[in-house]
Amino acid sequence: MIRIAIVDDDKKICNQVENYLIKIAKEQSITIDTEVYYSGEELCKQLQNNEFFDLIFLDIEMNEISGLEASNTIRNIMKNESTQIAYISGNKEYAIEIFEFDPLYFLHKPLDYEGIRKVFIKLMNRLHLKAEAFSYNVKYDTVKVPIKDIIYFESNDHQIIIHYYQQSNYKKDTFYGKLDHIQHQLENLIFLRIHKAYLVNSIHVKKYTYENVQMSTEAILPIAQSKRKDIRMAQLNMD
Repeated sequence: MIRIAIVDDDKKICNQVENYLIKIAKEQSITIDTEVYYSGEELCKQLQNNEFFDLIFLDIEMNEISGLEASNTIRNIMKNESTQIAYISGNKEYAIEIFEFDPLYFLHKPLDYEGIRKVFIKLMNRLHLKAEAFSYNVKYDTVKVPIKDIIYFESNDHQIIIHYYQQSNYKKDTFYGKLDHIQHQLENLIFLRIHKAYLVNSIHVKKYTYENVQMSTEAILPIAQSKRKDIRMAQLNMD
């Protein structure tokens, strides 16, 4: 799951961005969770309470705490370099000032669908979710599935069941292989080995509990007792 914060003191803009994101995420077969904040102060408070986001859409010109001040808190005080920030402003001159905060993108008001989509695709590229593909063989054919579309792998008696999306439709396929080998192949990407029989793509996890995970397909998969501490730490770092 990709967690996204939308921060703007204009409620209409927040609603606009959130609606665009829901549509884009559906098109891309990505599970997202959005939170809306109407001030930089509210955002900073939540971040200091250990809230984490993969991406923040951040308005620069806000009362009390501006977007630039919030960025200073994120980057310099909290030492958070992993959260991506897309800035929003009606003033293009801020494009220079935000440079020191390593921006993902600068969106100039009025906002439009294509601008939000560009930010989302750029985030996917930074998270290595767009270009990468996983290949496997079925009989004499080689099949490639984009990493972002893989929901989870399931091991079943020397065979692997791959659960994935194809144009937003749920699919599954079976091929011969070992889950250990697949885990090694994908070790630099955001997959979690929650059980000897399951390797899940964290962007498609809707909910974590101590004992299991709920996937975007609503499937409930168990977390092995020996994996629970590691999964909890991974979840805090990634989600």
